Amino acid sequence: MKTKKFNITGMTCSACSARIEKNLSKTEGVTEVNVNLLSNNMTVKYDESILSEADIIKVVLNTGYGASSAEKKKETPDKNDKTDAEKEFEELKKNPFIKDVYKIITLDDSTVRFAVVFNFPVQYEIKEYKDPAKIEISLKKLKYDRSKVVYSVRSASYEMGEGLGIVEEVFFKAEDKRILKDESGKFAVELKYYDSKEEAEKALNDFKDEFGDIVKLFIEERKEGKAVKTIQQ
Repeated sequence: MKTKKFNITGMTCSACSARIEKNLSKTEGVTEVNVNLLSNNMTVKYDESILSEADIIKVVLNTGYGASSAEKKKETPDKNDKTDAEKEFEELKKNPFIKDVYKIITLDDSTVRFAVVFNFPVQYEIKEYKDPAKIEISLKKLKYDRSKVVYSVRSASYEMGEGLGIVEEVFFKAEDKRILKDESGKFAVELKYYDSKEEAEKALNDFKDEFGDIVKLFIEERKEGKAVKTIQQ
């Protein structure tokens, strides 16, 4: 047996802590759980041959709250302390083709990922040169139907952090997945989008069969080119 302490976010009342305790207590491998609302943490005693730390965090996420290991140093990044790539974001946003550039969470500290959002659909071409070494990206504006509706199979919205990274890892084998910033500044994992609701519903069932119900999935209807909506956990 192993006893582990976790930080919890999103709790506002005793009902929240009770909900987390109830769901974890029903989880196979958990023998004892104690959630402390005042200190925003919990202690879990569990059989590590059945459950992992990530499994416990996923249960909390699926309950609608955030969780992370209390043993990990929780850092609040300094907005002025940016990577070399992030320092270029504001410069990139000056391009008339680009609407937004933002960093994407990764659980690998040696990797920096970021997304570029365009103001309209584009055709792109990437060329790599050897001498001098550089990568050149060419963009061409494409026409599109602003009234077209797409149906997205996606997760709920999460704050940027470890929880979002774990949600993405659950769907590691989904080839077309991407992390998108929603209309309120939170983030969602989109597995894929489709031209019809029927296609999306079939895909949703297929994803559930493949990945299970650890993370709840939704079908979002939105116009092409519009921001992802905020869906509460």
